[in-house]
Amino acid sequence: LDGIMQPMLREMIVNGISAAAQEGAAVCVLDMPLLYEKELDSLCDTVWCAWLPRETQLERLMARDGFTREEAELRLASQLSTDEKARRADVVIDTSGSIQYTKGCIRDLYVREIGADPR
Repeated sequence: LDGIMQPMLREMIVNGISAAAQEGAAVCVLDMPLLYEKELDSLCDTVWCAWLPRETQLERLMARDGFTREEAELRLASQLSTDEKARRADVVIDTSGSIQYTKGCIRDLYVREIGADPR
């Protein structure tokens, strides 16, 4: 199934990026947990990564999805670690704090990296 769907999904993503560029979008965001695993990072000018400690990631996954620890561990095992994603990324967002803190960091990073207010 993955072999059938991935080429179609890649084409959809490329078409979406092209459409955004044609419309004059300053930024086009791909929110993709498997960006590196599916080698879609090559489509990006800049990669931002949300990072947090593995234990916090497990706790949040269990709370959000009702997973057991074993289920959460299996889910994380299917992806690159956040440490590896952060190593590869151009910009790393520490999401281990509160949502308000993270939102403030993102706004500041956006202004620094993009050179404009995100509003």
